[in-house]
Amino acid sequence: MLYGSQKRFDKNGDGKLKGAEWQRWYQYAYGDEIEAKETRRRAKAAAEQKRAQIAADFADHVSDLINWMYRDLAHLEGEREDQAIRTMHLALYVISAALQTQKVDESMRYLLRAFWNEFQPTLDESVYQALCAKQVLFAEIGEISEKCLGSFWRNLLDNLPPERRVGKDDDLQELLDDTSRLYNYFRDDSAPGIDFAKEIEPYWAAIRLPEEPEEAEEYDEDEEPGEESEPWKNYYEKAAPEGNGGGYYQFCKVQFKDGGSPYAYLTGGLPLAVGDFVLVPVGNRNAEKTGRVTDIFVCSAQDAPYPPEKAKFVLRKSEKTAFTEKKIPPVEPAKNEKAATPMPPVPVEPPVAQSVPEKPASFEVEPVPEAPTFTLPPPSEQDEPKKPKRRIPWGWLAAAALAAFVIFAVPPLERIAETNRQQVAAQQAAEQEKREQEERRAEQARLEEEAAAQRRREEKQARIEALQNADLPYPGMPYEELTSTKLGKASKVTHEMRSGQVCYTFVWQIRVGDYLYPVFVVTTKNEEVLTAEQQNLEYWNDMALKGTIYHQPEHKPSTPSQNQTGGTNHGSNGLRDEYDNPEDLYEDNPDWFEDEDEAWDEWEDG
Repeated sequence: MLYGSQKRFDKNGDGKLKGAEWQRWYQYAYGDEIEAKETRRRAKAAAEQKRAQIAADFADHVSDLINWMYRDLAHLEGEREDQAIRTMHLALYVISAALQTQKVDESMRYLLRAFWNEFQPTLDESVYQALCAKQVLFAEIGEISEKCLGSFWRNLLDNLPPERRVGKDDDLQELLDDTSRLYNYFRDDSAPGIDFAKEIEPYWAAIRLPEEPEEAEEYDEDEEPGEESEPWKNYYEKAAPEGNGGGYYQFCKVQFKDGGSPYAYLTGGLPLAVGDFVLVPVGNRNAEKTGRVTDIFVCSAQDAPYPPEKAKFVLRKSEKTAFTEKKIPPVEPAKNEKAATPMPPVPVEPPVAQSVPEKPASFEVEPVPEAPTFTLPPPSEQDEPKKPKRRIPWGWLAAAALAAFVIFAVPPLERIAETNRQQVAAQQAAEQEKREQEERRAEQARLEEEAAAQRRREEKQARIEALQNADLPYPGMPYEELTSTKLGKASKVTHEMRSGQVCYTFVWQIRVGDYLYPVFVVTTKNEEVLTAEQQNLEYWNDMALKGTIYHQPEHKPSTPSQNQTGGTNHGSNGLRDEYDNPEDLYEDNPDWFEDEDEAWDEWEDG
């Protein structure tokens, strides 16, 4: 009984599908589905490969963060045997605490599995199961809260000297920052981040040290800014450089007095050097103040001394070369001394070598110091001869100043420059290492793909050689040699158009009872065998040898004669008794006719 679309291919209406009819129905019903399955398989394989790469990168980054925490702890305490396990306990607490903000779905479990595999065999399977179940691990070790301070932090801080306060000790700050980065890497994007340095600060203030008053900024009276003008607001609110992509920033530290605390500012691309005096905005009103550059360095956003998006920029260079000394009030003359006759101010013309260039215009008005008043004693009755003026050896003084600069200033500048070069070199080395890792991964993937392709080629060649050795049709065999194999002539041949070319399908069948079973199918293209496939292997064995292949009986007369229309008579019974339509005649006997039109003529002639 036929079902559904099978009825469309039953041309003779006998309720059955013959070989050719069944072949056409199967290609119609399942041909597109087979191609779709292959497309879905390739897409699934590509997606799985991409997923595995993402998981590998995720695990590598987590491993880097934990290794940084271990390094920071070693810098704080020195080398100790238990540092690795203590660092891992702290990391597991931080990760499990961050997962409380996440929905641990199938994708997150995949990433956690990659992280767990990265640290095999250190971590047990139960650790992975606990993370997937969102259990908080080692809270008594790593927790920092108002009610509890974990044993890791308590023991660490209690063993540090008081002067290594949070925010002032680089190693401790690095450990806290790396711990914060690990937490924020696992938290949900919508959940607030955490800063462990701020979380632990109350413990320091209450237990370790008394509150330290912050050093108040000092403003000189002569540098008090006036009313700020409107155009400067956009300059003070300048954002981070565009196109930076969260990369590296150039900071400088500015000192407002000798021995004062330095403050971090973004250089904004200005060509600065250590020792230069600059104008920077200070305070809520962004008052312009002069300071001296003490350090210049390049760092990432994570390592910046102050968040780059909140940091202020250096306005411009100042012509100042030293800090202004505080004025000493003039000493009043003694009462018993004679009153001196006041004289008008004496203008003193400065030498050309000492001329100071004009300062750029500023939006604040600086107070102009009053000119000093000189008082001379009254002239004596007998004038003394004037002594000749001594010339100041400006050349000698300039040489001495240059020598002092070379002796005292150049070495620190060279050290600072060398430090900056080392920092940049380290950053470039890290980026180079990352690029090399990516290249190695890509090369490994390419080699694996080539190996898989080579295996497929070898398997295909082995199948071809097996068919050749068995004297069966094989891919690549010329079209005209098909009948020379042990299978002999095919039971039936069909054809169809593919991409503008005629492709033939040869089917060898054997009869088992009342049924015909295909045992070998060959497709050809461009007069060459494209595919060769064995079917129904349970009937193959010895029955598939030459002589057991079923062939359609040829209905050719023993004595051909021409009928009235000139056609050939194929026996006394006629073709119409054997075939219901000319299409079946042509499909079952394609070798008899040049084309389907000739089969039509033959069938019409009977």
